[in-house]
Amino acid sequence: MVTPSVPHAPVLRMVAVRGLPWFGGAELSVHGNQCLAIAATAGCAEHFGDLVQGLRAPAAGAVEVCGVDWRGLSAHAAYALRGKVRRLAPSMDWIQNLNVDENVLLPMLDLSSVPERELRARAETMAQRVGLDAIPCSRPHDTARDDLWASAAIRTFLGEPALVVVEPLPRDLPAPVRSGIVALAGEARANGAALLWLDGREPDLACDGHGELRPDTVLEFPR
Repeated sequence: MVTPSVPHAPVLRMVAVRGLPWFGGAELSVHGNQCLAIAATAGCAEHFGDLVQGLRAPAAGAVEVCGVDWRGLSAHAAYALRGKVRRLAPSMDWIQNLNVDENVLLPMLDLSSVPERELRARAETMAQRVGLDAIPCSRPHDTARDDLWASAAIRTFLGEPALVVVEPLPRDLPAPVRSGIVALAGEARANGAALLWLDGREPDLACDGHGELRPDTVLEFPR
């Protein structure tokens, strides 16, 4: 069973994390409503996302989400905690034998008591905001890349995530998709989520390029 989060505790806390060459001995705390912009290469961003989601264990130190340390959690407890962490990443992890719309709804159907009809209505409303007429009903391998990114954004921000990790977006992503993602990220933050925005640019450019998010802090991982 996952221990309830402590009021006003950091949503994400890293203490003396070691084991990754670009993140040695770091300590980091991010609270709800905060945005941390991080300049990182795609490889560093993926490793960081794995660490935050409890998919990669540090050689030493602790990673806590909502006051809960990933270490020692049962598979069931880890799955429940992972449901509070959303991640928009190039890998996207689509289930290939389900349609894209089914992929989008599946995490919330597993972890939420909200009826499917209501979830679908919310998701379709979000689709309009990321440049889609509707969520694709095709298989992932038959769906255009930009539509997959837009659909992945809907899946990421659907519901009320506690922590959102956005990994570097494609440089050529259409403006409506990119601006929609930024807007949804800003709303999630305003609703209490902690937001980690990872980008391959220098910190000042990462901040300027996403000014709508007004990051509280900007960090740079070593190249």
